[in-house]
Parts: sequence; C-alpha cells; structure tokens
Amino acid sequence: MDALLRSKALICYIAFVLYWSVPMAKEDNKTRRTGRRAYLNDIQPSLSGEYVYVGAHYRFVAEEKTYLRSMLEISVLAFLSLAGFLAAGFVRAGGMSNCIYVLVPYMAEAIAVFTLLLALGKALIKGRRLREYEYEASIVKLPVRALLSAVFSAVGLIGIIIFVIINGAGGSVAELVVLLVGKVVSVVAPVALRKLMAALHWEKE
Repeated sequence: MDALLRSKALICYIAFVLYWSVPMAKEDNKTRRTGRRAYLNDIQPSLSGEYVYVGAHYRFVAEEKTYLRSMLEISVLAFLSLAGFLAAGFVRAGGMSNCIYVLVPYMAEAIAVFTLLLALGKALIKGRRLREYEYEASIVKLPVRALLSAVFSAVGLIGIIIFVIINGAGGSVAELVVLLVGKVVSVVAPVALRKLMAALHWEKE
C-alpha cells in the first residue's frame, strides 16, 4: 500500500475515532438514563430476578417475501454506496491525492457510509420485529445516514469538478472516469435507498 492509500485509510480511521469518541449524554442517577443507554430504561428485573424487556416493538407490515425483497434491495443500494465511495479511494485524479476541498467531504462521506452500513446490519440481524431502541438505531437512522452520504458525496463531486476545471484531470483520464462514475453511484444509490425506505411501513405494537 503506497503513501496515498495509507493517508486515505488514516482519514477513515480518524473519522471513526471522532464519531465513537463523542461522549454519551449524561445519565440521571436517580431515574431514567438518556443518550445511547436510554434503552436500558425498558429493561427491568422481573420477580424471578431475570431482566425483561418491557418497551414497545415495531413490526414490518407485510408478508415475509416482501420484507426479504425490500431488505435485499436496500442492502444492494447500501453496498453500491460503499463501492462508489471505495472507488474514489484508489485513484489520484480529481484532487483525491492532495486537494483539501475534495478530501474533507470524502472524510465526512466515510462516516456517513459506514454508519449507514452499521444501521443496516442492525436491522438485518434483528429481523422484521424490532424492539423500540433497535428500531430507532436502525430503521429510523437509515434514511438520515443515506441522505448524509448522498450530500457529502455530491459536495465531493462538485469539488472534483472545480478541481478539474482549475487544474486539469490531476491524473490519467481512466482514473478520472472511475472517480466520476463512483461519485455518481455514491450519490444516486443512497438517494434511491432513502426513497425505498420511505415506502416501507412499520407498525408500533
């Protein structure tokens, strides 16, 4: 791995460190927890001493085949977003090696894409009936993270176009084509994912 790939890998690593190092909201020592541990309010001890979930559930309102098809389509779109993002990381053209207004949106896109996949993974693991905190951590966040991914990719695409107008390709024409195609994919795929998510119906139980 050359210096360029190492620097981009470092950018992604720093992005994740910054995301996960954000402190959780403070807990109320006497009553209810807030922030990332708020779900513990709905897990309470039973008379037998076991901990039981007493909160609400959300259920996907459709038959199993519809659920499986919908989640497959969402997964394909999410991984297309990832593929478009990764394609940009292997080229030098378009300012991807040294242009700050191209690299900063790319770093922000890294957070959005990988947290999008994280939310999708949670949804896939838990299935079509989710506890309320699972629903909020996956289904609710998927459209938001898809939108952020598309926005940051679009900003990066604009930066690349500006760079090319001012400085030229900055690499081979083939690399520039790969970069532009990857960016277009990483804008269109999460937008389509967000639209698909809006068509799904989950019912609170």
